Amino acid sequence: MSRKSKQDKLKKSPLKKIIVSKLFLSPISYSIFNYLFDYEKVFIKWFFYKLYNPIAGEISNRIQGASLIDVGCGEGFLLFEICKRYKEIQLTGVDISRSMIKKARKRAKKLGYKNVSFFVNKPDKIPFGDNIFSHAVSTFSFHLWSEPVLMLNDIYRVLKSNGEFVIYDFNGDDKYEEENLSYIDSCVKQAPLFIKRIVIEDARWDYTMFGIYDIDEVEEIIKKSLFKTIDIRVKGICDSGDNFLIEARLRK
Repeated sequence: MSRKSKQDKLKKSPLKKIIVSKLFLSPISYSIFNYLFDYEKVFIKWFFYKLYNPIAGEISNRIQGASLIDVGCGEGFLLFEICKRYKEIQLTGVDISRSMIKKARKRAKKLGYKNVSFFVNKPDKIPFGDNIFSHAVSTFSFHLWSEPVLMLNDIYRVLKSNGEFVIYDFNGDDKYEEENLSYIDSCVKQAPLFIKRIVIEDARWDYTMFGIYDIDEVEEIIKKSLFKTIDIRVKGICDSGDNFLIEARLRK
């Protein structure tokens, strides 16, 4: 099922299901939960940490002595994982969420990382000049971009000649949906019950209802951009199975 088909499916979902899901994941519920807990930290701890940790290892091996920009960095967890490995690499994170960037800066200061900086960007514009970075990465945010081709082209602009951009995102191919949803559930099996419900509902809603791209859709978008595709494939990471992620390696 394509991304558009999934979005159409959402429109046809029973009203009760949509209301409950939206209410459960509404800004009000989010604010209450975030007041009691550090939601992003909890979410990362029980779900994304299992993915960010090995991805940070892969990225670190590619960028030794280079510079990296993380597009859609959130609170910077991937960059902080890279910082643990290489404190001499210059790291930059950008995100459209001011609150996320504020928290990322606060956490970087608390951790004492001086080689990482964070900036707010527009949906189709990165706040840097041309030919700045040798590498770029995006983890689990590509499917959220409102203007993916424009954003790809702006990433192309800020990369140096022969620079590499790697996209990691969920694999939206229906053939693997049950396998991947089972993995999402397993990631938080040790979490407290209330936290488990919040995290699983959030991840499942994003995966099944927002509309994650399948590999053909990702490739179609990339072809409209300025990038050259080195490799695009589905892959597993940690214990997620063989088909959980789409990895696209692009070259300027």
